[in-house]
Amino acid sequence: MSKSDIPQDNYVFSSSYLSKQRPQTAMEALMLSVSDVIEESAEELQPLREAVAMCIEQLNEEDQFIINSVNSEFLSYEQLGKRLGVSKPHAWRLKNNAYARLQQLLTMHPLIRKKVRVVNSWEQSASQWVMHIASFATEIKEADVTKLQRLITSGRVCLFEQDELPVSLLWTEIAIQAVQDLRMRNQWDSGEMCTLLASKQHDYGHGNITAFGMKGVLVRLSDKVERLINLKSKKSKAQNESVIDTLRDIVGYCVIALMLNDETFNLDLGDNYANESVSDWV
Repeated sequence: MSKSDIPQDNYVFSSSYLSKQRPQTAMEALMLSVSDVIEESAEELQPLREAVAMCIEQLNEEDQFIINSVNSEFLSYEQLGKRLGVSKPHAWRLKNNAYARLQQLLTMHPLIRKKVRVVNSWEQSASQWVMHIASFATEIKEADVTKLQRLITSGRVCLFEQDELPVSLLWTEIAIQAVQDLRMRNQWDSGEMCTLLASKQHDYGHGNITAFGMKGVLVRLSDKVERLINLKSKKSKAQNESVIDTLRDIVGYCVIALMLNDETFNLDLGDNYANESVSDWV
């Protein structure tokens, strides 16, 4: 990194700076709190602001301090460095890292995914959700079937009794249980999971899911969880679908639920998806 790479403006995020360096995307505008770049009314913009605030709250204290200092106080890198007790170049790097982590959180927020186009194809969205789930499934242990049943019950109450969509965290929590179990069996590979989902989508298309929507996905998930519980209670080998296949299916249906929730499920597979690697999708 050369010195010329670091902005030299005294107030690098002042209005005069932003007038020269306009955010190029709506995502950049959200991170910099520049609302006039996003084509939403003030009333429609408020939930987006709340979503950004929620994502910022999930960051560590230093990242929160950096982002709030940049967005609210318009500190220069030199001033930011003094606040943090680091050099100007180090402050620049810390700011970039903080915004990179914020962008990752924003990218996976369902409301923002609906409003800001973050993917262009089905496999891109599915891969992002797989990687997101895997990043939280850090433990290596058997799935907690009691917790899985409780989560399925919560989903049933929301969808069938209250006629409301469950929060995305419900699907993530279910998938995390399955991924951790697969890790315990040395059977988890994020890339293979992404490829499996894309190949199944190629064969099934959209209609089998869209015909019954989120309720249909929950019923399928409930079947898989009950199958998992039954197989775990038996010492004999499964005669058809294995425990590993069942766990993978649980992850797959959770990814589909998350894509229905953020309205990316109806995207088409990319024209060249079969010839691309997973790294091209995320």
